[in-house]
Amino acid sequence: MTPPLFPVALDALGRLAVAARPRGHDWLSDEVAGWKRAGVTLVVSLLTPDEDTELGLTAEAAECAAAGIEFVNLPIPDRGLPRSRTEFDAVVSRVVGEVNRDGMAVTHCRQSVGRAPLLAVAVLKAFGVPTEDATARVSAARGVRVPEMNEQAEWVAGG
Repeated sequence: MTPPLFPVALDALGRLAVAARPRGHDWLSDEVAGWKRAGVTLVVSLLTPDEDTELGLTAEAAECAAAGIEFVNLPIPDRGLPRSRTEFDAVVSRVVGEVNRDGMAVTHCRQSVGRAPLLAVAVLKAFGVPTEDATARVSAARGVRVPEMNEQAEWVAGG
């Protein structure tokens, strides 16, 4: 089974999608295998270590590595903001690089309505898409208005 991916409209060589967190514990390897079958080459998790433990995702990096998928973790508190613009921008650059190499990057948080869309909007902006259009594209992909918190929308608009 392939976990639900929400592809974001982007005129680039590769692809970008947002996703809710994978099912954890005994399901995790199946979820990662589904990503691999879907062509995912980079996963960016925005979950915190406490969420990883709670959701049974402490082995996500190892499962991705075993499947040949690069894994990056940038922990952001639920309904929160990145602690560092520099760290955030470095992850945005990593995602842009993957998409430019014809890869498929997936950003995920718990439900894909706050932190993952925040990163996806920033990636679109790095491709030159204006903030309003970038937000509309990610919202259309996800099927709800994102990012979830006004503070997140303001933060990404200012960056």
